[in-house]
Amino acid sequence: MIPAALLATALFAAPGCHLLSGVADLEFVDQGGSSGSSATGGAGGQAGHGGFGAGGGMGGASPLELASNEGSIEDIAIDDTHVYWLSAGQVRRVDKTGGQVASIGPLVDTPIQLQADGTYVYLSSGAVSGVYRLVIADGSLALFAETGGALTHGLAQDASFVYWTENPEGYVARIGKADGSPVEPLTSGQNAPTLVAVNATQVVWYNEGDDSIQALPVAGGTPTYLVAGQAAVDLAIDDTAAVWTSSGAGAVIRYDFASQTSDTLEAGLGDPGGIALVAGRAFACDATAGRIVAVPVAGGAVEDVASDPGGPRHLVADGTGLYWSNDSGQVLHLPISR
Repeated sequence: MIPAALLATALFAAPGCHLLSGVADLEFVDQGGSSGSSATGGAGGQAGHGGFGAGGGMGGASPLELASNEGSIEDIAIDDTHVYWLSAGQVRRVDKTGGQVASIGPLVDTPIQLQADGTYVYLSSGAVSGVYRLVIADGSLALFAETGGALTHGLAQDASFVYWTENPEGYVARIGKADGSPVEPLTSGQNAPTLVAVNATQVVWYNEGDDSIQALPVAGGTPTYLVAGQAAVDLAIDDTAAVWTSSGAGAVIRYDFASQTSDTLEAGLGDPGGIALVAGRAFACDATAGRIVAVPVAGGAVEDVASDPGGPRHLVADGTGLYWSNDSGQVLHLPISR
């Protein structure tokens, strides 16, 4: 989902959030009010490059439209070259610079989240007890990992493994990306685990059943309770902290690993959505206000970096910018210059 050289330190969250380290001095590029053609939403439809006007009258830069008329988008992911999303059980993609929107592979039964690494797209599903793997080159789809539960939910990856949560057994598990790798249950008996994220040393997840953020070492061990999640919506981590959007608090919340304390980075989000970490900053969707906000993970001033009246929902990021889907069925990109 990000350049291979950065995968060892990149961290992903489960509706596809990303962290990229080593990216400094980010500046968001206002695209102005230029308009373009609009995608039809059919396979191979032409994606437009529309604008919302300079900041849409709300503050923040205006994004580029990569796709539209995509219906209800369930999740979004990226690799080095493309943006991927789930729409009506179909994996769809478009080049990061725009162009033809295309479907990949067959329909997937009840897909929930996806991750991409340039060779494969990995999918969790509410209908199977494991993880699907879709080959990008030929569109072939197969069940890649199975642990015997009823459904999978959260999904994350690092350079070598894919991680997921599963219910009703309450698994947090992983599998090596190499063919023939065994499934490794890291823990079980968790109370409805959903979101999951990973860094170089630990796996962090959210238990919806008891509203807790928990963690354990990437190779397994005893789970540690960190803090109440306050109805977490999306979760991302870096080496210093876990950060998530909370519908219960209408906020961006941080848990600091060193001090083992939590605090609120941003309050007042009307409808919190996806979150992504880039170079020590947290970016979060607020669908009600039609905006994406940014705040330093260490704490500090909050700023509006993009306006989207379509209601931004799922968010990912890399060193070139932010990519997100909204409640109006659009896929959008806000470039970053360095």
